[in-house]
Amino acid sequence: MEIADFAEMTYVVLQDTPIKDYIPTLCLPEKNTVHALQGIPAEEEKNLREISLDWALNATDEKEEFLVAFRDGPEHFRIIRRFNGELREALLPAKKPNHAQEPTTMAGHASCFAPVAPAIVAAHLHVGQRKP
Repeated sequence: MEIADFAEMTYVVLQDTPIKDYIPTLCLPEKNTVHALQGIPAEEEKNLREISLDWALNATDEKEEFLVAFRDGPEHFRIIRRFNGELREALLPAKKPNHAQEPTTMAGHASCFAPVAPAIVAAHLHVGQRKP
């Protein structure tokens, strides 16, 4: 899954959820699953990037592709993608632009697997919870 594909999924969520209430979301394309991280204390909001990335790294195998999205300020969200061992990321506006525009990636572009199948399983984890 490309960053742009996950951004589109995130924009669908943000249609009904204010950006201030958006919680970190982890997509695992190979497993066709999406997870949400709940329970981040308000005093830890400043560490949202570190918390989200640590969560994604701890929830996946070393070589597994993931995309994690989280708030990055009051008007943006960030997506970090690991593919073939490389991390790439994009900063996107919380309000989707009216014109069709690809997000700007920080480290270029790479080909990827086909988009996640429509049947996505949701699971909610809490801060500090590790994969079984």
